[in-house]
Amino acid sequence: MILAGLALTVLSAIAFGLSSVAGRRGMLGGSARQGIFISGVAGVPLFLVAAAASGQMARAGELSSAALLWLVAAGLTQFLFGRYCFYRCVGIIGANRAAPISGASVLISVVVAVVALGERLTPAGAAGIGLILLGATLAVEQPRASGGGARAAPRRAAAAASARASSAPPRPAVPGRALAEGYAFGLLAAVGYGLGPVCIREGLAGNDLGILGALISYVAAAAVLIASLARRGGRDGLRAMDRGALGWFLLAGLAVFFAQMCYYLALGLAPVVLVVPLLQSYAIFTLLLSRLVNPRVESFGRRVAAGILLVVLGSASLAL
Repeated sequence: MILAGLALTVLSAIAFGLSSVAGRRGMLGGSARQGIFISGVAGVPLFLVAAAASGQMARAGELSSAALLWLVAAGLTQFLFGRYCFYRCVGIIGANRAAPISGASVLISVVVAVVALGERLTPAGAAGIGLILLGATLAVEQPRASGGGARAAPRRAAAAASARASSAPPRPAVPGRALAEGYAFGLLAAVGYGLGPVCIREGLAGNDLGILGALISYVAAAAVLIASLARRGGRDGLRAMDRGALGWFLLAGLAVFFAQMCYYLALGLAPVVLVVPLLQSYAIFTLLLSRLVNPRVESFGRRVAAGILLVVLGSASLAL
């Protein structure tokens, strides 16, 4: 069962990587609120079909009141708070740099799992946490000082001309203040993503209703999102969405649906201290897919690549 859970985790990591890349592209013409609304609400009918087809809908009576509360809490922490902060982070600093920063969620998940759930952390796991934190720190890039004088002007002019000549949007320069804001949202996303797996594990303890559990979490998040439309400007913000951004957000929603389905199933089969660290391998899939989809709007610096590598190595160490 544990091996099956780890295989599902790898599939989930690939889908999360695709979701991050598609979400990044959507953020070029949309907002974080639009992104989480589309991906959150679109997941409900998909999980309804999946839960009905798997027969888990008919077994809803097997879930206790406590399990329902844990699954609702997972939806609010992951699909609302965590995902909103992650979209804000991706929109500011890009999916590549956001991936290792949000990897700090491993530390939160593992600590809570060990303290609250009584799960065991090996010395290799502790070393893995250190690698993950080091990788996240390494990926934090400082803004380059802008050059002055006559030598800087030709470079800026050449870059502008190159950007105009390309059909793809140019990679934006991120000032220091925006970088700090992006990293802050990344850490907040890590908190939401870190607490979510513990809630899922508690909600699915003693049952194999991962798809139904994901549906419950999605419905809880979608209810809040739909209620937000009643606020002034809520519907106007959706009507004003760029059509291209809508397509990318829908793709992100489909990818995250598959990712979450595999993720919930994995947490029903394997411990948090194995599933959550292994899931951080999504950072490497994000990097690879970004090369294909967003080559001019992502950062591919050495520090970012090294940070992603350390996060993946740390995740593998935690799974030992």
